[in-house]
Amino acid sequence: MIKKFSWIILFIAIILNSIFALEKSLLSTNLLGVAVGIINAKYEIPFKNNKTLEFAGAILGQNIGDWKLNGFGIGTGYYIYPNKKIFKELFYGPTINLSMINAEYTYDTIDTSVWPWTTRKVTEKSIGTLITLGFDLGYKWIFEGGFSLGVGAGVGLSIGEIKVSGTKLNYGSTGLTRLSVDVGYAW
Repeated sequence: MIKKFSWIILFIAIILNSIFALEKSLLSTNLLGVAVGIINAKYEIPFKNNKTLEFAGAILGQNIGDWKLNGFGIGTGYYIYPNKKIFKELFYGPTINLSMINAEYTYDTIDTSVWPWTTRKVTEKSIGTLITLGFDLGYKWIFEGGFSLGVGAGVGLSIGEIKVSGTKLNYGSTGLTRLSVDVGYAW
């Protein structure tokens, strides 16, 4: 799955690069996401003057205690660099993301339908699809040789539907949507 995702991201990057006939591109990953088990990639391209478009994807697959989590997300950002230096220094702009996540929680319960009472395992499943409208703010450096480093944060509104054990619930929340320490390569 991870290998397939990497090939898809690479294919999209090559296609976008050829469509826009770009002189510059930035490919990066968020190290904070990787640290918590989220494989992610971002591809950023110049759009107009001091503006860029970013295309991002992420995959989550973890077992944490009694929880099994897996999911994926795709998104895009429209960033403005007020100092007119693409991929460098201060940037800000709106984002939109689509996320799908599955969660399973397994626990022991007492089965009182038989004597003597016994314990049995129960698994609860949740599925969610969320759209997040956000705003990002950050700072990037491009070093000699093309190595890039960036830090950023974002806030936004997430809306969608979550299905918990067969019951559909509408979901809406505001708050932190991104916290990143990005490393990458610009060419």
